[in-house]
Amino acid sequence: MEDVSFDLRVIDSKWHPRAPHSAYFGCTDFDLETQDALQIYASRWGCETDSVYLKTRLGLGDFRVRPYEAVDKYVAVVHLGWAYVQWSLMRERSAQIQNPADIIRQHRDEHAIDWLTGACQEAVATGDVQAVLNRFLRLAACRRTPYAKRRALCPSPQRPQGAKLRLSDRLLDN
Repeated sequence: MEDVSFDLRVIDSKWHPRAPHSAYFGCTDFDLETQDALQIYASRWGCETDSVYLKTRLGLGDFRVRPYEAVDKYVAVVHLGWAYVQWSLMRERSAQIQNPADIIRQHRDEHAIDWLTGACQEAVATGDVQAVLNRFLRLAACRRTPYAKRRALCPSPQRPQGAKLRLSDRLLDN
């Protein structure tokens, strides 16, 4: 702490007196009581969880060195996705939907239902299960192929006929 060029108060806090680990919080306002400082931090918690979701669930932490324009568009798409999650959460909050993870899970389930329904309908219509598997799944042979060849030989699974085209699909198709 000798390298810090300003005064800092460190607060050691536990959720429960018998909790094995502490959480440490820094505060530069020495006029604040400890409880007040912790309450101010707690009010920021929404920002912290948003940041975690943007980085881990929506992919903002996944991009590497790219041209500025690509990064700019990528960040815009990720934030658009987060706006959708927040909008859906406000619209659908219930006993089953209480946080952003529930919305993301529900969205993935909706996609899986559309995809599986399309695959089943095509299998029933054609009677050729292997052809449906080849169309909808990336087979093990594709995974063993080097990346450049795999892109040419094993295209991404196709959207079932009649499946709804979602915003995320439109963004990926362009």
